[in-house]
Amino acid sequence: MTIKQIEVRDHDRFIAALAISISDADGYLARRVGYGSGCILFGCMAGDQWNYDPYRWGDRTMATAHHWIARHFDELENGAVVDVAFIRGETDAPKMSEQSAVRP
Repeated sequence: MTIKQIEVRDHDRFIAALAISISDADGYLARRVGYGSGCILFGCMAGDQWNYDPYRWGDRTMATAHHWIARHFDELENGAVVDVAFIRGETDAPKMSEQSAVRP
């Protein structure tokens, strides 16, 4: 099981999320609830919305991000920005992390 923090961005949205890669190799409980060859459990850090199926979101931002993360999970670093507008070809460049504008 691998967990990554993800900054999901869209035109006017910022969502702090977690992406958790789970497979049957993670043990009995993962196998018992049906995590087979691997999937991404994805959810909002500041809420109670979690899905393993990207089609269940009913929301363009989270569905697009979830699909993209599932295909690119191993390439992503913890804290990566996933810009939905850029992924969908609606902007010319991906957004930068808001973290760079915040000083501790």
